[in-house]
Amino acid sequence: MDHPNRISRKKDRKKKTNYFAWVAISIVIGVIIAYPILGNIRGFVVSSDYMERAVKQGDFIMVNFADEGDDYSIGDVIVFQYPPERSQYRFGRIIASEGQTVQIYKKTVYVDNLQYFESSSVFFEDRHVDKSLLSQRDYFGPFQVPAGTYFILGDNRDNSIDSRNWAELPKDNIIGKPKYIYFSWKPDPNTPSLNSPPDYVKSFFYNLFHGLGRIGFNRIGKKII
Repeated sequence: MDHPNRISRKKDRKKKTNYFAWVAISIVIGVIIAYPILGNIRGFVVSSDYMERAVKQGDFIMVNFADEGDDYSIGDVIVFQYPPERSQYRFGRIIASEGQTVQIYKKTVYVDNLQYFESSSVFFEDRHVDKSLLSQRDYFGPFQVPAGTYFILGDNRDNSIDSRNWAELPKDNIIGKPKYIYFSWKPDPNTPSLNSPPDYVKSFFYNLFHGLGRIGFNRIGKKII
């Protein structure tokens, strides 16, 4: 039978071990978030669910930067500068390129009058088609894609701001093509907001004790298609 003092010392050692484990996790997460630029590759964080399920909010994505003259294929997922505000970036999927005609009728996409073969990642949260209220979402076009541009849609088709809202995407706006998810950090509405220096301290300790449950282990290493 252990002496009470020995039990107490064991508990103290366990607490210290747990504390140092959480510190180590926090350091690793910090390094990942501050992942450096490596040549033509750079990390980006997904800030919306427009491309759920391919990429989700909180995913850290490695992106191959676009070189001048690069061409992209129909169906490619890309990172681009948001046309209404180029200081922001978005993720989307190329549906059509210059000269092609896009039309959406009752949620179904047609390119040059042929039904578009959708990625398996595309989904609809609302199967109801509302012609009068949500016509831009469920009905669009016909629209001919201008020269030097692409037509972009989000995989989360009912909850995406894409070419249905701001029309064509200039090729010059393309940042690059995402390759894989190297880390995933699930959103947590209870995380302290960062409005002042003390908030950063609160956020650090909050994530120190809740961080492990926020890591999306099942998404790390996933290839973007």
